This record gives sequence, C-alpha cells and structure tokens, in this order.
Amino acid sequence: MKKTFRLITLCLLTLLVGTTFQSCKDDEYHSRLKELLPLKYPSPFSYEGGKQTTTYRNEDLSNYVGISDVSWCHVDIDVQASEITVSVDENDTYSDRTANILLADSKDASVTRTFTVSQQQNPAVLISTEPYEAKSDGETVQIEVQHNVEYTVECSASWITVSNASTRALTTSKILIEVARNLSGAPRQAVVTVTSVDDDELYDQYVIKQSFNPDFKVVFSGTAVYDSTYVVDEKGGDISIVVQSNYGSPYYELYMDPDASWVTRNGSAKDLTEIQKIQTLSVTEFTKKTEYRQAELYFSPPGGSTSNQVKVKIKQIRNLYLEESALTIMAGNSSAFTLYNPNSVAVTWTTSDEKVATVDATGKVTGVSEGSAIIKVTSADGKYSDAASITVTRPLDLRDQLSYEWKSGYSIIDGIEVLTSLTATLKNNSNYPIQLSRVTLYCDGAALQVVKYNTTDQTGQVSAGGSHVEIFDIEVEREPDSDDSTDTPAADKDSDTTGGDDSTVGDDTTVNEDTIGGDDTTEGTEGKARRSTTATGAVAGGKALPNTHSYKVSWDYSYNGESFSYTTDKAYSDAYQARSRKSSARTSTRSSSR
Repeated sequence: MKKTFRLITLCLLTLLVGTTFQSCKDDEYHSRLKELLPLKYPSPFSYEGGKQTTTYRNEDLSNYVGISDVSWCHVDIDVQASEITVSVDENDTYSDRTANILLADSKDASVTRTFTVSQQQNPAVLISTEPYEAKSDGETVQIEVQHNVEYTVECSASWITVSNASTRALTTSKILIEVARNLSGAPRQAVVTVTSVDDDELYDQYVIKQSFNPDFKVVFSGTAVYDSTYVVDEKGGDISIVVQSNYGSPYYELYMDPDASWVTRNGSAKDLTEIQKIQTLSVTEFTKKTEYRQAELYFSPPGGSTSNQVKVKIKQIRNLYLEESALTIMAGNSSAFTLYNPNSVAVTWTTSDEKVATVDATGKVTGVSEGSAIIKVTSADGKYSDAASITVTRPLDLRDQLSYEWKSGYSIIDGIEVLTSLTATLKNNSNYPIQLSRVTLYCDGAALQVVKYNTTDQTGQVSAGGSHVEIFDIEVEREPDSDDSTDTPAADKDSDTTGGDDSTVGDDTTVNEDTIGGDDTTEGTEGKARRSTTATGAVAGGKALPNTHSYKVSWDYSYNGESFSYTTDKAYSDAYQARSRKSSARTSTRSSSR
C-alpha cells in the first residue's frame, strides 16, 4: 500500500510539474496550500467509521487534489463548498490503524501537505463459549480472553474468586479463577462476566459448572475405636468424633439415642479443616455392676438424608467391679465378693472397720463382730475401684434347721416284748457345722444319762448337712422278788422338765455321765456312741415288766462362738407305740423335725 501511495504521488507530481510550466508561461502563480489552516480532527475515528469535513471559506480549492494511502480511508474536495471531507470505513480489525492523506496543488507541484488519519480498533472481549466443568473438590481454572480493551472480571457467586487483568492491544490473556470446594450439597454453576472498562455494553461471559460428589463419613482416629465403636472406660469423659462432610453448614445432623441419657452432645462442632468438624460428646461415669453399656448414634447429611448416614456406637466398659452390692455373714464366718477383673490387673483390698470385718489380700472377708463395714477393691495403679457393704450378724439359733429321728430296739423277755435300746439321731440341715458339747437323755423329765464332748479336738462336730447318732441301752425292769420289803419308786412320770445343764431328779436318782474326746475318749466312730442306761427304779430278780417311761433327748451345741440347745419336741414312750407281739426281737423307727 505504501509503495502504491508513493507511485501515485510521483505520477501526480509529474502531472503537476507539467501544468505548472504551462501556467508560468501565462502569468506568475502563488499556491495557498501551505497557508491553509491545518486539518483538525477532534479525536480519532471510531471503529464504526464515519467522516469529518473541514470548510475553508473564500478559498479556491479547484487546483487541489487529495490521495489516501489505504483503501478504507477516503478524501473528497468540494470546490463549490470549499470543503475537504475525510471518511473512513468501519474497522473490522481488533487493532488501531492509521492512514496518510496527501494534498497537492495541481498548478505548483512543489507544494504538498500530508495528514495522518487514525481509527480506533474494533473493541473486543472474546471468551470461549463452552461451559467449563469444575471438580467437586474445587480447582484453579484458567480462562483465555481475547481482548483489546481494558476489562474487569466479575462473578456474583461467592465460591468463585477471579483475578482482573487489562491490556490495550488485541491480545490473548489468561484469567485465573479459583473454584472453591462444592459444599452446597448439590451441583451448581456460575457465570463469569468480562466487561470493557470503557463500555458497559461490551462484555462476554463464561459459564462454570461444578458437580457435587457427596463426601460424608466419620473419621475414626485419635480414640480407641473397634468396628465403628468408640470404647470408653467406666470413668467416662469426653469423646471427640471427627465428621467429614462437604455438605456445608450445618454439615451434618446428629441423632442421639433416646435410651442412652448417659451420652450427651457437648456444644457445637469445631472446625478441624474445611470439611472436617470435631463433635464432642460427654459420657458420664459408669457405676452399674455390669460389664458394659452401649449407645448408638447416627450422623446424617443436612436435611435428614439417610443415604449417607453413618452409625456410631459408644461402648462404655467396666474394668473392675464387685458383682455383689452387699453381703451378710455371721461373726466368725468368712465369705468373698465376686470380683470382675477381665484384665487380671493387680488389686488391693481394704476394710473401713477392722473391728467389724477384715479382708485379706485375696478378698476373703471374715466377720469379727456385729455391725457393718465397707469393703473396697482398688487396682494397683489406683485408676479403678469399687466398693460394697458387708454386714456382720450374731449367729442365729439353728433349731429351725435341725431335726431328729427316734429308733427303738425290742427283745422278747419272759414272753413279753420289752424296750432294750433307744437311738436318737440329730440331723443338721443348716449350712453351718455345729459342735456338740453335751447330749442328755431324759427319762420322765429327769436327766438319766449325760454324754459330754471335748470341744478342743472337735469331737462331736456335726458337719453341715450331716448327722450325729446316740445309742442308749435301756435296762429291763423286773418285778421285785417276793422277799423284797422295800419298793423303790420310779421317777415322776408327770414331770414336764425337758432338760437343762444341771437337771437332777432327787436323792434316789442316778445320772450316768460319759465324756467323749480327750484322754477319756472310748468311741471310735464320730457322731455315733452307745450308752448303757439303767432306768430309775429298775431292779433285778423278778419277771420282766413292760417299759412305761417317757424319754427325751437334748443336744447342747455351739457354732461361730455362740451356744445353743436343741431338745426333741416329742417324747418317746413305749406305752404309746402300737405294735404286734412277735416271737423275735425287732426294731421300729419314729421321726420328727421342727
């Protein structure tokens, strides 16, 4: 174009030179082209094109010609109106452009003027029209913008952060857009608008779409967790649960177990990261005598959705406890609490009152005296402990737990059946062993035979559930000889005496005493002894007589340091026994219990 412009200018000047020579021959000519006021253009032509006209009053423009060096710029000289008009076409490029206009005088080739005409670039802000799919977790997006104007970048979405840039020439710029993590709980999109600084109507837009990938879970870390179960000991305390949620505020909903009031929510969640929150739960102390208790909690995304619901179990365990809350023992007895100690940790035992009860290193508790005390067990490290009460009572009379049984032996003497032996069996139906100190046989209410037992070597001991047998030989009474002038009266059969420590029947009554145990022990079988007994008034000589006496037995015994006495509630009397007479000896049995 520049070469063409110079070629045209050369041709025009050649023409003008020839014309000038001819004019000089006619008369002398003076060109006013240089005196003309400069062409004034208030501002460059806009990209839309247009024209600008300058009027030169009273000027003869007939000898002037104008030439443009580009095709989009034109010059026109109106001789009649004395006007020079410059026009430009619309600028369809994205750059500013200029044109050179040559004005020449056809009569004087040596006189020319050159003007420069400028036109603004076609303003442009161009962005790709394809929407961009951003990651759910967020990312940095780079947008290419073709532009030749200063621009601003705006986006109304709070999750979009943009960087503004500007330029003047048509170029390609890159805009960095930070797309935040999608915490909305659903897919979303935003529009980024790039606007010319000088023209609000000059803009382009870019669409960013962002998907939502649910991320909801409980992060099990920092706490003892087994199979989604938080384990807490009996001391209780706080549990910190990390919930990972990209649903945004309130991030999650927590459903507590209505049957587990021992677990409570301790305040609102605290931020750990952008999507991780710490929820604190408080667990109360566990004192119930059982191995564990358990609660179930549910964490759900906001809105009550169960699709991503997470169940969390809180299990509170006991490491040490006594299974019984209280025990009762008698003074002198021992017992033990049942210790739950799954980890077999070393423990110590203590009592609150050694005058009432003592406890050894194994947990054996022994009653000392009537009263109450607290037995406590503590782990060696002092972390776990439990306590229970022990009540010590005096030994109770066991008469309701004792029973007896009679057995009688008969022989045929002088043609009649007579009583020759009595067996009294004491049955200990209690849970405690007893020690016999004396067994007394009463005949018609009077002590007839006393058997004493040595308690120092536990002779006469009757074990729990055991029995003791005493066999008494009954001497046969006979009719007195005819020459006997003195009749010895029998013991008073109407007496109601049931026995005692020092029972006697009068001067004519003989009480036989045997001592069992110690140096005088003659019996070889524990709990069984045979006694030879003569009934009061029995004499030898005449014909055998039926036994008309009434017999009772009393057992004096002790256990746990207390002494008691037990007597048959019914007397044995041969006169009351209904029996058939037989020609040989036989044995009958009678039982009774209280």
